[in-house]
Amino acid sequence: MATPKTKTGVKIIVVGAGFGGLTTAIECHRQGHDIEVYESFPELKQLGDIISFGANAGRIFHRWSNGAVVSKLKPLCIDLQEYGFRIHKWDTGEVVLTQKRPPVDPEAPVLNGHRGELHEVIYNYAKDELAIPIHLGQPVTDYFEDQDTAGIHLQDGSKVSADVVIAADGVRSKARELVLGHKDKPQSSGYAIWRAWFSADALLADPQTRQFCENGDTFNGWIGPDAHFLFSTLKGGRDCSWVLTHKDEYDIDESWSFPGKMEDVCRALEGWDPMCRVIVEKTPSLVDWKL
Repeated sequence: MATPKTKTGVKIIVVGAGFGGLTTAIECHRQGHDIEVYESFPELKQLGDIISFGANAGRIFHRWSNGAVVSKLKPLCIDLQEYGFRIHKWDTGEVVLTQKRPPVDPEAPVLNGHRGELHEVIYNYAKDELAIPIHLGQPVTDYFEDQDTAGIHLQDGSKVSADVVIAADGVRSKARELVLGHKDKPQSSGYAIWRAWFSADALLADPQTRQFCENGDTFNGWIGPDAHFLFSTLKGGRDCSWVLTHKDEYDIDESWSFPGKMEDVCRALEGWDPMCRVIVEKTPSLVDWKL
């Protein structure tokens, strides 16, 4: 177990156990603060698809337990040291540029992998190795503060006090209005992405797509008019993920995420390199996600 600094006596509440909340909790623990996390979801499931952490985030992960956490994250992430990033013309499929990956800095790794799998590693590190109390199934209904303390009200009617409260529970957080002094309704960018993650078995079985899976990890992009299609294979070609941008047609108040429709994706890919459609037609399910 990592040894924190001398205890400061400062009590901190973090609301939200996503990447931001957990990272905040871990860093507060490392500084010697008394930290607890409250999360509304009753259990944390391996949902989602690919997420990317740049070198600035990788540097933070690397300092946890002298790199032990990164050593658990890296096998779950894409390795493009050999393949690089191949950019295709959207309609012909011609490769117009291959970007080689920059030299790897072991103290500032770039990590791209499944959101749920990477989150599980960090969650287990915080909960099991650092013994940070993480309270699941505890929605926060309100916040309070006075001259001496700050705190939260929970859905069960209880009240928890601390010296500091950090809200890391997303764009719909009840803390946003308190911090800003006014309501700040989320606004759509006007775009969304279809996104998917699934086993590469069907790609391996097809001679047209086997090339993306049988020689390690790959990353390919097709840049089209007001849209782009990004496709990657990970874990030695065992899993794959793709995203396709498109204009957003739904209201921001409805939801951030909808089940995607394959017929909509295929319609959007009309006129594109046929390889794009060959790839997406092997997708068992997809999500339509707001940007």
